[in-house]
This record gives sequence, structure tokens and C-alpha cells, in this order.
Amino acid sequence: MKGKKLIVVYHRIGDTTCDYNRIVVNRDVFISQLDYFQEKYLVLSLDELQNYDGESDCIAITFDDGYEDFWTTAFPIMETRNIPVTVFVCSGRIDQSDEMWMNEIIRMCFFHSKYVEKIHLDFCGNNVALPLKSADDRVKTYNTLRRMFCQIGNEKKKQYIESIQKQLGLSNVGRSEYRMLSSTQIVELASNKLITIGAHTVSHPLLGELDEIDFRTEIQASIHSIERISNKKVELFSYPFGNINSYNDKIIQVLQSCGIKRAYTVENRALYEDEYDYTIPRIYMYNVEGEALESYMDLGDKNTDEDKDRYFGMGENDKLVNIDKVLIFGIGQNATAVANRVLQKNIKIIAFVVSEKKEQERTFMGHEIWNISEMIKYAKEEPIIIKNNQDFRIVEKLSKMGKNKVHWWI
Repeated sequence: MKGKKLIVVYHRIGDTTCDYNRIVVNRDVFISQLDYFQEKYLVLSLDELQNYDGESDCIAITFDDGYEDFWTTAFPIMETRNIPVTVFVCSGRIDQSDEMWMNEIIRMCFFHSKYVEKIHLDFCGNNVALPLKSADDRVKTYNTLRRMFCQIGNEKKKQYIESIQKQLGLSNVGRSEYRMLSSTQIVELASNKLITIGAHTVSHPLLGELDEIDFRTEIQASIHSIERISNKKVELFSYPFGNINSYNDKIIQVLQSCGIKRAYTVENRALYEDEYDYTIPRIYMYNVEGEALESYMDLGDKNTDEDKDRYFGMGENDKLVNIDKVLIFGIGQNATAVANRVLQKNIKIIAFVVSEKKEQERTFMGHEIWNISEMIKYAKEEPIIIKNNQDFRIVEKLSKMGKNKVHWWI
């Protein structure tokens, strides 16, 4: 029997105090996690794991974003153990003193000293006032800015950040612990045989929410920048945030046109034998160790055909059993994978559902394409399947429109 293949993703190794984004793993915990990986798995590079066909369970380690503490803390530990690692770098913060926007909005909302009741932004021609008076106000404003910044390109993000910093009297020089890799460090890392450098966009947007011009720029510019600095061909890419909104067929086509051979998501499971090269799952690593780590990594020990047919729904009695027909959300690679499994089980596909249907989008895999309103009108009580369990916005939207039989296929 072939061994399981797992890939894990880290972001920062350091002080976990005020880790609002849950991206930091403590140094000692990181060491204990490496101990666990080396004891239980064969630790391989991504390329080695891709080609591995043995019986032992194996694991590959990746880092996203490109924080400087990979250079100062994480890699020295890994190098002494001869552990290979892939680092996916956001090119927009290389050699810069400011913070990535996800961290900067935390600094702006929670760590400024100037008393300001509201900040004002010109958003799509409208003056938007965001409160900062109370602790609850700051949390709400943080969440609003995070959602907003996910959906806009790099230049617009810069404008908003500069405007808010000015209103709050904040310097654009970020906190040292959130500093990113320098070009000099990237050159030295790229020359190490244990390290592979991949691309991770310019500014860490939610690619699927951007216009085509913006997501094309984010992908192409990041790849070209990293290739120029490292003097090496970039063939691997990881999607910021890694959920189903992070990619679509057009985004994948851009990656392919840029010479990217494989792209990685975030989904807590092992790889399937027939894994699609542009939606390879990785397990998100938190600050856990001991029994909690063992329990958490059990999430990844699922790659059999039986495991492919596990679902969970929105209610205790909402099980996908004795179903003879379904709707499938989306028309991309994930939807194709679900459709093929559904058809193998002799379940009829009523239609594919999309958030917004374009005029030219009439059929997919020989079945009709509906928008959500059409689905609610004609098939409110039929089950609908979503491939990715992180896409809660779709679930929330469907629920608000009266759709209650929603299932994730995990």
C-alpha cells in the first residue's frame, strides 16, 4: 500500500504574543513539531514528494509570505537537520521597511497612540467612516478593512494604508518582527540546495476577487521579480489564503502561461493519488505540540477513496445519504472533481451553480449553469455540494437566500 503524502505550511516562527492572524508558531514548539515529523514521516522536498511512490508516509514543509524570521530562526534549525523546505515569497515587500497589509491593519487598528474616533476612506467614490472609539469598534473596523483589502489591487491598498497612517499619525516603518526577507537574503537562500523559492503574488490579495488585469499583474510581477533576484526559474506558486476564492480557471491559465508547474492551496488533508497539479492541498500549521499536534495531524491522514466521500452539512440531520440528484457549486477544477465522483455514484447532476452567470456561460460538462437566484427558484430543496470547506461566504449567502441543504465535500 502506498504511503500517505502530506504538505504543511508555516508563516512565522517567533513570539506568539498578539498573534491576531494566527500565523506564528513559537520557536520551541516548531522544534517539537519537526521532531514529530522526522519521527513519524519521511521528510522530503516538494519535488521529491511529488515523485515519491513508496510505502512510507511522507511530508514536505513549506513557508508562505517570506518573513525575515525564516532566515533568522526557522531555517537555521532546519538546516542543522538537513530538512528541505520551499519558501513562497510575496515580492512586494522585499527590501521594504513597512509591513504586509494584513499586519499593518492590525497595527493601525490596535497599536496606534493617537486618539481618533473614526478614520475616513474614499471607497468607490463614497466617503466611508470606520469607527475606532471602542474595543468593539476596532475589531469591526479591522474585519472591514481585511475584507476590503482582500478584494483590491496593490496600488489601491497602498493609497488606503497611506491615508489611514496619516490620519492616525503613524509612521510607515513597521514593527521589526514583521519585517520581510531582503533581496540579499533571498539570493543566499536560493543558493542553498535545501531551499526552493516559489512565488506568492506581489501583495497577498485574494486573487479570485480581483479583476483579471489585477490578478494577472500580481502573478506575473511576483514571478518575474523573484526570478530576477534569485537568478533561478520559478516553477512553484502558492495561493494567498489558499481557499476556493483564491483561484479559478483563468488564474490557473495565467500560472501555466508563466511556467508554473504546480500551485498549492490550504486544505487540511493528505494528497489524493489523482491530485490536480494546480490545487494541491497543504495543512495549516498552528502553535500546537504533543497530543494536540498528533490529533491535529490526524486531519491529514485521509487519502483513500472512502475518505473522498466524506461530507458535513449545516445541520445534525443534514446528511448526504440516499440522494439521487444534486446541484454543484462552481464550474472550475473543484467542481469537475466533484462532478466526476457524483457521476461514478450514479447521482444525477441537476445543474452547476455560480454566484454570477456570464452571458456566454450556458453549460458545463453537458449540464446547465444557473445563478443562485435561478437555483433558489427552481431547486430550493435539492442538495447542493461545495468542494471547499473554507468557503463560508458562499454558505452564508445560500443560507440567507433560503437554501438549507448545503454540503461540503472534503
